[in-house]
This record gives sequence, C-alpha cells and structure tokens, in this order.
Amino acid sequence: MLSEEHWSARSRKVVKPHHYCIVRKEGEKLLWLEDVTDLDSAESRIRELTSFWPGEFQVMDQQSHQLVTQNRDSQQVSVAGPGRNLEKH
Repeated sequence: MLSEEHWSARSRKVVKPHHYCIVRKEGEKLLWLEDVTDLDSAESRIRELTSFWPGEFQVMDQQSHQLVTQNRDSQQVSVAGPGRNLEKH
C-alpha cells in the first residue's frame, strides 16, 4: 500500500519556468539563435543583435509555440507578455 506522502508528492503539479527562443527570420525559414529565460532578457538581446546584424528577429514562447514579438530591420518592437503591450520604439 502506498503512503499518504507518496500520493501528495504525485498530485503536485510541476511548474516549469517560462522560456523563450530568439530566432531570426531568413526568407521563409527561421534560424534559432538562443534561448532566454525572461522577456526582459529577450528584448535586451534583440536590441544588442540589431545593433550589428539588421534583420527580422522574433521571440517565440517555448511552451505555447506562439510568436511573442518581432523586430523588423531598424524598427524595434517591445516584447509583449503578461501585463505588457507590444510597442514600437
């Protein structure tokens, strides 16, 4: 017979940290560049990348596989997330 402790450990949900992928759009293909753990890091990294590598960058949510934001050429777009809106800079 399984103990009460065993059942409570099995019934707990494991919450995974939210992770994002930074990708670069090249024609019809997406080129994976790196993973980041939060939206602020994604926004900062895209700003850094566009300073020396113009093009379209996107941030994808690893859990939902949805586009979170994108950056086209020199037009920077803020990352959207809970409590944040997409803004152009």
